[in-house]
Amino acid sequence: MLKKAGWVKSNTGSDGRFTYIDLTAKGNKVLSNVFPHWQLAQDQVKKILGGRLDSFQKNLKNINTNLI
Repeated sequence: MLKKAGWVKSNTGSDGRFTYIDLTAKGNKVLSNVFPHWQLAQDQVKKILGGRLDSFQKNLKNINTNLI
């Protein structure tokens, strides 16, 4: 999806074992546009959860680990 949109490009390493993903100029522009919104959302979550943020993040990580 990101590649199709032209936001990232992939390059295979010289021995074929690795694939590198890089943002394109278009991807950088999109990231620059959305970052302030993401930061605002993060700030709101921190404000709501306060000191419970660490616990919340650990619980999310546990849920994600158990789903895999």
